Amino acid sequence: MYQTLLWRRIKYFLEPVWVFRPSVRLMVVVGSLLFTSMVFLGSTFLDDVLLGVKIRSSTFQESESGAVESPGFGSNLVWNDGIDHKINENKGNVSVIHFWSSACVTCRDAYGRLAEWQYKYNKYGVRVYGIYSPQFDFEVDDLKQFENAINKYGMKRYPVGIDFNFELTDAFVKASDTFNSAGSVIVIIDKKGFLRHTIIDANNLSNGELVIQALLSEAKVKHRFPLPVRQARIKGKITTNIYFNNEDTNSANSFVGKDKLKDGEQIYTLEEGLLDGQWSLGGTWSRNESSIQAVKNGVLSTVITGKRVFVVVGSAYAEDYLGVVIDRESGVYRPPEVDKDGVLKITNSGVYQIIASNKTLNKKDLKLSVPDKLKIYQLIVLPN
Repeated sequence: MYQTLLWRRIKYFLEPVWVFRPSVRLMVVVGSLLFTSMVFLGSTFLDDVLLGVKIRSSTFQESESGAVESPGFGSNLVWNDGIDHKINENKGNVSVIHFWSSACVTCRDAYGRLAEWQYKYNKYGVRVYGIYSPQFDFEVDDLKQFENAINKYGMKRYPVGIDFNFELTDAFVKASDTFNSAGSVIVIIDKKGFLRHTIIDANNLSNGELVIQALLSEAKVKHRFPLPVRQARIKGKITTNIYFNNEDTNSANSFVGKDKLKDGEQIYTLEEGLLDGQWSLGGTWSRNESSIQAVKNGVLSTVITGKRVFVVVGSAYAEDYLGVVIDRESGVYRPPEVDKDGVLKITNSGVYQIIASNKTLNKKDLKLSVPDKLKIYQLIVLPN
């Protein structure tokens, strides 16, 4: 009797449990079938069944009412492929239009995603278009800026039109309350030609992709799309954005100096103890409708909070050199364009990155030593 009981205990521990317990055997079989089905169906099973329903029904947001019809492409547009394109052409289900310029800083965060959307969704009827809408005078005067950007950022994958007289840009400004004519603007249009979503300065591109997926579902496209990879800068607004033209009242209000900011040439005394986002000038500068230009011993000072800093400049020479100093140190938090001595070599007019940090720089003093005749159009600080 004792031997029989001992043998039963040994068999209980040494042999597979499922052989002796039907309930455990059933759990193992069901679990194996579920695991096999998930592997067979792929990640879209998890996305759509476990996560997708909740996210697509509640998380993504459309910034437009859906009651405003989109302006159409006019005859004034000059397309890089020589074709006169129309919105939702070739049985398109969704149109994505990106308004950009070669010196647009936030556009850099959008180019890759747009090319990805073109690749992923074109076969489902998504049409991506680029509209070149220059911000600064050197972009209008030099079409090489346009050509170089097309090649550099992979925009040959979709049609790009030049809005020379800003007819299309102005039409969207009038049609949409959320459209901003400066910087990167992405507009998403449904199959019926109505505005559904606008993305300003490449914020929350993941949400924009969810809108595309929702509009494809509206258009009766039967496909389970995987959830988009979340973007780092979801709600990270630009921390500092200074336009140095004489029409930007926000930038004028953030200027600090004993000498009042005014048009034309003037000598300025550099102020210390600035607050975050404020700026000051030292030396002789000239201010006009598009920029400020260093005349003699030009120094630009500001206080920044963020990880990346860019400047948009206009150069009159083949080579110019801009000095960059953070909290009285040179060559720190520098991108590859800036050397170890904190000097940026400028070879043409355009946008240049001057600060690159892995961590957030909190209220750091930034001073730029600006060579004579160099124009500065914009300084922008991004949170990540």
